[in-house]
Amino acid sequence: MSVRPNVLFQLTRALAATTAGLSMPTRLCAAFADVAGVDGAALSMAYAPAERSVLSATDELAELIEDAEEVLREGPSIEACRLRRAVVSDEDDIGTRWPLLAEHFGARAMNPRLLAFPMMPHSELIGVLSAYQLIGRPLPLRTEETQFLADAIGVALLGDLAPDSYLDERWSIRDVISQATGMVVAQLALSPSDAMAVLRAHAFAEGVTVSDVSRRIVDRSLTFRPPPKDGGS
Repeated sequence: MSVRPNVLFQLTRALAATTAGLSMPTRLCAAFADVAGVDGAALSMAYAPAERSVLSATDELAELIEDAEEVLREGPSIEACRLRRAVVSDEDDIGTRWPLLAEHFGARAMNPRLLAFPMMPHSELIGVLSAYQLIGRPLPLRTEETQFLADAIGVALLGDLAPDSYLDERWSIRDVISQATGMVVAQLALSPSDAMAVLRAHAFAEGVTVSDVSRRIVDRSLTFRPPPKDGGS
């Protein structure tokens, strides 16, 4: 069975649990850290090859790591932006891959695992989700699953769904989308903008339009209840 529905469900729940009133990038960044099982994360937007601008970070250390990469011009976030692929390091290979970054961390008695995932929902780079993990515990998601999570967050952030997205739907279809958005708001206690982000992420995950997802929510064939545990209900 595909893990995508479960990963998307975790993202939806994590987004619902974030603090109300924070910006969308900040809530999505925090939700990513929660689902990806990391200690902190940063979300940046790409504007040129190997160049990005940080929109939000979950904590001071995530910001420090991004700042160090910007100054030293090496590290996983820059590499993920340049190569357009996921970059994952272990604690013991940072010195080999990014010696200046390792020296920078060594001066602060830190030895984190570093990760970076380009947000490329439609093969076009829109940004990077980077993360760190201070404790050497296993990551809950495989690299390809975390990459899918990053792509879904990119869609949720920008609403960039391709020409047949909800922005191009007829007004009659927009009524269905509005109704579905209201149902998601009621089910998860989200703001309307967060609920719309959830619809976009689901549409991306399933390769359909936002209106298709909205119809499924309205007819109650798509809900946000936790998936049943194996062997029981």
